[in-house]
Amino acid sequence: MINISVVLFKNSPSDVVSFLERVSEFSNINRIIVIDNSPTDQLRCNADLFDKVIYVFSPLNPGYGASHNVGINISINSDIEFHLVCNLDTTFDERCLKVLQTSLSEPNVGLVVPLIRYSNGKVQRSNKLVPTPFDLLVRFLAPTSWFVKRRSKFQLEFTGYNQKFEVPYVSGCFMFFKTSVFKNVGLFDERFFMYPEDIDISRRVFSSKFKVLFEPAVEIVHEYEGATYKSKKMAFIHAYNIVRYFNKWGWFFDSDRKKLNSITMKQFK
Repeated sequence: MINISVVLFKNSPSDVVSFLERVSEFSNINRIIVIDNSPTDQLRCNADLFDKVIYVFSPLNPGYGASHNVGINISINSDIEFHLVCNLDTTFDERCLKVLQTSLSEPNVGLVVPLIRYSNGKVQRSNKLVPTPFDLLVRFLAPTSWFVKRRSKFQLEFTGYNQKFEVPYVSGCFMFFKTSVFKNVGLFDERFFMYPEDIDISRRVFSSKFKVLFEPAVEIVHEYEGATYKSKKMAFIHAYNIVRYFNKWGWFFDSDRKKLNSITMKQFK
């Protein structure tokens, strides 16, 4: 069975109900753990409409990774084999989870992700190499017409996103884990309030005895909001946590980064 954790923060009640109504009907879902970081618990009444939901009110808002850790710990303590970390703004069906669950049942696969599309149908380049500081500066500050080759390599665009491959950095909007992975590599690093927690845990899984697998046979839709580009506050939070990430792993002297990226690129030679 599968547990899902999803984090809320002042979301629209209709969006919450729509997500829970759809996902709670899946036969392979055990529990949906809703961690609500809103300042009030007004969304509780929406979550309580569904028997499979465990509602956790967390008004101090410890951050994205720390909030999902609450749900992950419930899965670990309940001996649930699979755990999905996802955003409320993702849309997927039961078949998607079944296919990914089959992939996770393969030897040594610990984390699997599907093809992700934006709402307009365009593929989200969500599979990446472990970034250097320059890669992230280019991504967030430089015009898209600059450093095209470097961007393409960093986002593994040359793969066409139409084949299975192992990848060291996947999007935190939808991460399907084998729960036993957490006992080996640990949970999300709670020093990151938001954003680089997906880079951090992806590379930790990739460099362990487990594989991180991209499975393009199934896909989801992600209503990507791009909060960093819309809010100065969110841009600051993003930048601050990226600094923390590089302080942890190394700015220019990250030997593990070079090794992981080399392993990734060798798949395509």
